[in-house]
Amino acid sequence: MAATNDEVRSAVQRLARALLHDIERIARRSVSRMQELLPSYTGVPTDALVAVTLTNTRDLLEAVCDPAADPSPADRRFQQSGETRLGQGITADDMLQAWRIGLEVVREEAHPVAQRLHVTDAALLEFVEATLRWGDIRMRRSAAAHRDGEIQKLERLAAEQAALRRVAELIAQQASSEQVFARVTEELIRLLEVPIVRLLRFEPDDTATMSHPSRRPSRHSSASG
Repeated sequence: MAATNDEVRSAVQRLARALLHDIERIARRSVSRMQELLPSYTGVPTDALVAVTLTNTRDLLEAVCDPAADPSPADRRFQQSGETRLGQGITADDMLQAWRIGLEVVREEAHPVAQRLHVTDAALLEFVEATLRWGDIRMRRSAAAHRDGEIQKLERLAAEQAALRRVAELIAQQASSEQVFARVTEELIRLLEVPIVRLLRFEPDDTATMSHPSRRPSRHSSASG
């Protein structure tokens, strides 16, 4: 007699819970394969990769166990995963490939566990489809955060280059050191997005000159009339 939908769902959940009990070994196996196949992953400390992969894999399997659970906390963690990968110098394409490797390892691990638990082929197929479905959602979240971070990084780099160019133009105009000093302070306020900056300039005679405090311009200016 064919298994009912409830029986299949129950078997899928049992399989996911069994894998959760062995989650750290699965995460380490995933990372080992990532480092073997993806050159950008070899330069990142293994423990740092395991920490993120462990969290991602756990969230994935917990979503398979309970599809109705609130996804917000996991979504935030997957977003942080993308930001972490960016900070580790890993490209978005390599991160997506690593996700696929992790899903592949989970599927491989599921087969012997399914046999041990006497899970039917129908339930195993449903488990694989669920990991692919949830994995696709999580990959998109991580990739979006990674690409947003890349854009912000490029925007910051462009802002830094523009600031350097403005200071260089002022120096080329033979402005006084006080004018250059003031411009550097203004540019730092823009780049660091802080309300006030003071700089110290060290003189040849081992003394130091402190700039007058420069404040960030207010976004709200009163109209004159």
